[in-house]
Amino acid sequence: MPKTWDDLISSGGKFDEGQYPIYASPYTGMILATQYIQQKTGKPFITKDGDLGFTEAQLKEALDFYAELVDKKVIPPVEESVGELSGASSLSESPAFLDGKYAGVHEWSSQVQVYENALKNADNQELAFLGLPTQEGMKDSGVSTKPSLLFAISKTTKHPEETSKLLNFLLNDEEAVKELGLERGVPANTKASKVLDDAGIIDGLAKTANNYVAENMSELPLSPYFEASKVTEAWADLMDSYAYGEISSKEAANQMYEGITQALLETKK
Repeated sequence: MPKTWDDLISSGGKFDEGQYPIYASPYTGMILATQYIQQKTGKPFITKDGDLGFTEAQLKEALDFYAELVDKKVIPPVEESVGELSGASSLSESPAFLDGKYAGVHEWSSQVQVYENALKNADNQELAFLGLPTQEGMKDSGVSTKPSLLFAISKTTKHPEETSKLLNFLLNDEEAVKELGLERGVPANTKASKVLDDAGIIDGLAKTANNYVAENMSELPLSPYFEASKVTEAWADLMDSYAYGEISSKEAANQMYEGITQALLETKK
């Protein structure tokens, strides 16, 4: 089990042709690369105030790191990764993953039980928890955190009291909490978490993953601007172009820097 990035990179050459240590698309591969840079520099990709935290040079380094993962056969090239989810809503349902083409996946900890159950149902396979690889002299854990599910009540609703009661039921009622279980991860709600813990539902890898995140949580929480549509659009298409070899990492970094900066300015208006 690789503990460091160097371990992970060296593991790529130990797999048979057409198999990989982990699955990552250009999109998730870029997220993985930004976590690597965050560990190394102690700087977030995007700050909580909505500013670009990386320099253009650091964006290029992230892109080059992604390319190294592909070159060393740690993750698949885009030509392979793009088709793996065809007909599946997530990698946990993909035949390529269930049949063993990928040894692992870079995923939110809230999805541990989903993958654990999927593998168990596929020839009784087992899932192990790795955590995020580390590097020497790192300045941050790189373990990004955010809510896995958000509820909201429209300010124009004609039934605010009834809606509030429904949300209160879903989040706090003992039976409702047990029914949802760990489908959305371990609840941040301490009351709900205690209900599941007392019922023995929080166990196995879900508990391991939750404890790992609690113990290694970055002091730099994932920015709420990170998933803003304009911000994502500013780098996701460029990431695809870079993955297909249409532009260099220098060109992609330059365009990303300018595009993300502009998108953040527009988003904050």
